[in-house]
Amino acid sequence: PTWSAVFSKIVTRFANTIAAQFYGHTHNDEFEIFFNSTAAADAVPDNIAFIAPSVTTYSQHFPTYRIYDIDGGDNGSSWTVLDHHNYWCNLTDANLSGVPKWTLEYSARAAYNMPSLFPRDWADFATRCRTDDKLMSLYMWHFQHGPVPLKCDSKCIEGKICRMFTASSGNKNHC
Repeated sequence: PTWSAVFSKIVTRFANTIAAQFYGHTHNDEFEIFFNSTAAADAVPDNIAFIAPSVTTYSQHFPTYRIYDIDGGDNGSSWTVLDHHNYWCNLTDANLSGVPKWTLEYSARAAYNMPSLFPRDWADFATRCRTDDKLMSLYMWHFQHGPVPLKCDSKCIEGKICRMFTASSGNKNHC
């Protein structure tokens, strides 16, 4: 098995301990769903990897950062992610004015009309993206958040949706 398949098994084994996973580095705003089985028929989403965009500029990306709202700090807290908010800086405007301005780009729950940010809600969101072009376009804008829209044909879109559904590289069972 691939390293990511082994990692997915560990995440599933400790799903009651791991509330979520937090990553960066891709420069894109994305997520990956972990399932408790590699077989699509009986799989249940049991964890989520939040992959936040970067404050460093990168090819056609504006700097962005994310703040998470977490249910934590008190006895009995679930430590689940309640929402996340992305802030961005339009570099074109900052270069013209000489002053960077950080602006709320979106709240995940509000932008994507999600009741919560549990793994099952992200799986529902990814499923809705298959048939809702407007929702998928919004996701793609957030994915890159730059001055030049990402050109993505139907094959590219299907690939993006497949990435949402698989945290284990090479496993296309949930696509």
